[in-house]
Amino acid sequence: AVRAMLLPRAASLLRLVRRVVVLVCLDDLPLPARRDFVGADGTLTLHMQTVGPAGASGRLFPDFVHGGWWHIGLHDFDEFARAIAASGAPEPVHRTAFWIGNLDMSPERAALHRLAARHPELLDVRPIQWEHARGNETEATGVRAATSAWVTLQRHAEWRYLIDMAGTGYSGRLKLLAYANRPLIVQQRPYWDWASSQ
Repeated sequence: AVRAMLLPRAASLLRLVRRVVVLVCLDDLPLPARRDFVGADGTLTLHMQTVGPAGASGRLFPDFVHGGWWHIGLHDFDEFARAIAASGAPEPVHRTAFWIGNLDMSPERAALHRLAARHPELLDVRPIQWEHARGNETEATGVRAATSAWVTLQRHAEWRYLIDMAGTGYSGRLKLLAYANRPLIVQQRPYWDWASSQ
């Protein structure tokens, strides 16, 4: 009965639409809630974003990592994921849990670094600073993306355990770390991306 009532209304609304504009927010943090609407000129405006609460995957849009992440040398997601999976086949070289990243992105990252200093037998935590210059080797390989301590995502599989820490918003690397075939420790966070929220 409800469906029979809604279908004629949807059909009448669609007759008002002359064009569709889809606005996708690709930021690390979600925008305030926006309502979809049909403007006076017949433009249907739909709002989508790449991040949201856990379980919101049906309302989210795939983030930039699926299309390429030049900082780390990712130009084809499937090819990059296969390379990570291939590197995760042998036994781990290091028996510790591993994380690498910019400590300035969240207080929890700095806290993990301090914890690792007290327990180096359990945790290998490496701070880096990003070097965002396009046109260098980074664009092709990801090798020079960080100024120091750079470890490619393919090499992450050398550690027995991997850690994913929240940054400013969602984690770009979480969906890639899953391919390393290693136990993954994931910090709880308010924002998840389309792939990781499932």
